Amino acid sequence: MRRYLSALAVALVALSGAARVWSVEQSTLAVVVGYDLDSTSFVYPIALGPTMLPSTVIRPQAVEGWFERVAAPGSPTLSPRITTATEGTASVVSCVSSGSAFSPVSTGDLVQFNDKFNRPLYASIFDKTDANTATFDRTVSLTQTGCAAYRYRKVEAGAAIYDGWFSVSGREYTTVFIEVAQLVVTGGVDIKVECAVNHALAAAQVLASSNITAVGGFAVAIPEPWDVCRVGLKIGTSDDDSPAATDNEKISVYAIRR
Repeated sequence: MRRYLSALAVALVALSGAARVWSVEQSTLAVVVGYDLDSTSFVYPIALGPTMLPSTVIRPQAVEGWFERVAAPGSPTLSPRITTATEGTASVVSCVSSGSAFSPVSTGDLVQFNDKFNRPLYASIFDKTDANTATFDRTVSLTQTGCAAYRYRKVEAGAAIYDGWFSVSGREYTTVFIEVAQLVVTGGVDIKVECAVNHALAAAQVLASSNITAVGGFAVAIPEPWDVCRVGLKIGTSDDDSPAATDNEKISVYAIRR
């Protein structure tokens, strides 16, 4: 009987350990979404939240928070809500006529909102006509509630040693996924995934690099422990951005961390 109980205890311990392994939290960080690449030298795009901290050394940027839109007090004509100009398209307008819903965002910025099924979605400002009219990088449906609030992050793309870093510290595994949904360039797009330790002054470690010449996905698994990583992008030879709807690139970078 004692031997049986001992074996049972060992089995329960093993099962509890397995449960802990499978219950590791996984999160997906949208580093940048629907980015239009224009540079023929490497840049490191990233969508930054409101607590961004300028730095001249390698350190993770504040990509977790959001800028929140709020209605202007005492001004009912200024509304931060948006709606689709035509259901199921990428054309989006201010919910209130001349409400300047897009006044704080620029082309390339990352936005998050809920669709008509109340599911959170990411998109980017693919093209901005004015403060009331914009085109997302994807089609959206917002008609169930008529209008939707949104929040946003500002996109920056620098080339310095301190640009573009996002945190992978405290994670056992990280997969960097690069999605190219639209590509109109000569010479393809060069990509590289770099990782480093916080506050380093030396060059980062390039873990993977490639040249992408067709739409599709490119994934890099990073099992080793690092503090920060970033993704560099550049056009191989030349780019054509006219018209924007068909000739702009759509490049997204996600970090799947657990």
